[in-house]
Amino acid sequence: MSAIHLPQQRPASGPASATAAPAGEPGWSRLLLVAGSRAALAVVLCLVVWSVLPAALGWSPRVIMSGSMEPRIHVGDVVVDRPIDPTTLTEGRIMTVTDPDHPEKTRTHRFQQRDEDGKLVTRGDANEAADSTPVDPDDVLGVAAIRVPHVGLPVTWLAQGQLAPVGIAVTVLLLLGLAATTPLRLTADDAAETDDTDDPGDPGDSGDSGTGPDDADDSDGDAGLTILDPAAAARRDRLRAPALGGFQLSSSLRFMIERHPRVLRIAVASLGALVATTLTVETTYAAFLEPTTNGNSAFATAADFRPYRTAVLADSPSFFWRLDETSGTVVDDETTANNDGTLSGSYAWGQPGALDSEAQERSLSLSSAVINGNAQVAGPARFSLEAWIKTTTSTGGRILGFGNATGQNASSTIDRQLYVGANGRVYLGVGSARTTVVSNAALNDGAWHHLVGTYVTGTNGMRLYVDGVQQTVTATGNLQSFNGYWRAGAENLPSWTGAPDAYYDGNLAELAVYPTTLSAARVKAHYDAGHTP
Repeated sequence: MSAIHLPQQRPASGPASATAAPAGEPGWSRLLLVAGSRAALAVVLCLVVWSVLPAALGWSPRVIMSGSMEPRIHVGDVVVDRPIDPTTLTEGRIMTVTDPDHPEKTRTHRFQQRDEDGKLVTRGDANEAADSTPVDPDDVLGVAAIRVPHVGLPVTWLAQGQLAPVGIAVTVLLLLGLAATTPLRLTADDAAETDDTDDPGDPGDSGDSGTGPDDADDSDGDAGLTILDPAAAARRDRLRAPALGGFQLSSSLRFMIERHPRVLRIAVASLGALVATTLTVETTYAAFLEPTTNGNSAFATAADFRPYRTAVLADSPSFFWRLDETSGTVVDDETTANNDGTLSGSYAWGQPGALDSEAQERSLSLSSAVINGNAQVAGPARFSLEAWIKTTTSTGGRILGFGNATGQNASSTIDRQLYVGANGRVYLGVGSARTTVVSNAALNDGAWHHLVGTYVTGTNGMRLYVDGVQQTVTATGNLQSFNGYWRAGAENLPSWTGAPDAYYDGNLAELAVYPTTLSAARVKAHYDAGHTP
């Protein structure tokens, strides 16, 4: 009888090791986590590349800061413009132009038609009416060629001073990066199994390609004359059977991951590039070649994106009169305090608004009208007054202030007010001494201007801001203590600096009063939220 060959046995590792899976074995959950993280990062990277690479061709990427092109183009999308001869423009194309109302800004809207003067009429998809000012063909900066969705959202968040979503986005990217860099290494036991599987000289291995009695039944761990120690049998069984909580990777797949990691990287990168390209191409086609309306609402699909409103309400105003009503005499307070007002006199609702970040908003035109706050309140010890104005007045008038009368009656005690002087300059005035600070220049130029006047007790506690910039003059003033009413548009102001008229003549929008002193940073954030680049 020939001798029986007994392969050298591996040392037994004990009962516990015979049944426990090796730590760190790359199962399906781990593979999917790593591959999914790498794919997500590949998508983000490819979208960023789509956003910036066309600049090498002379094209211009721009982050969309307002919702006026909803639902086709969203806030935070990047639109890449290519140069074009304005004479070749066709109706329905989206183009970027120098904003005719704010030459330092740009506007990305859809081209509708040419007017009788040869100028270009544009309209945002989210707006019911065309833009109020036609565009000179020389002001066309380019026609939209590529839309990359959502890549510019961090820019919009930073512009609005919203640091929380920026922090969340950075954290998510860091976590994805951490998961994506997790190595998919085989453990020592796995490597041993792989070696055993590929070794034809080991007749006891389940992958034995030789012949002999031990090949008679591969499903039996102890078939034939081959003897396996308990740990080896357990390792073999893990390769063949599903593990508790999910399937283990097959030995061949684990071998590929360990020995050929570039295959997985290339596959993931290709998938990310495919997804990013699909998103960019399909959304570009939908946005640029398929005009759409926005239903019954001028801004229905973007109702939750109102950056100026968000910025104002974040600072807890006592009231916020947007003046965007279309009819009636009720002036609605946007805050939950419901400090509404009542309008009377000569006025016109529904005029073009001040905010290019919220193009659906409207303004109120006044000639001899007044808005009275409905509630009598105590004059605040510190405050901020905010307004947007557009006027060509040469007589001046009250913008917003506090007094002891309501209705059509003139106040005998006046305090805490913004007004335009007959010289066109804007004043913040307080106290019985009529202490004022004044704007650096006249603002009766027919353009929209953002005004904030702030007061706090102490030296130079009076400050005036115009279009986000603090004006040169500061002052120290003393308030009067009394109960009264907030009033906009009218007040008799005898002996106040600048000799203002009793009535303001022009457009008003976005009036707000705060029981706090807004910082310079918050004033600038409000201006930027309403007057986007």
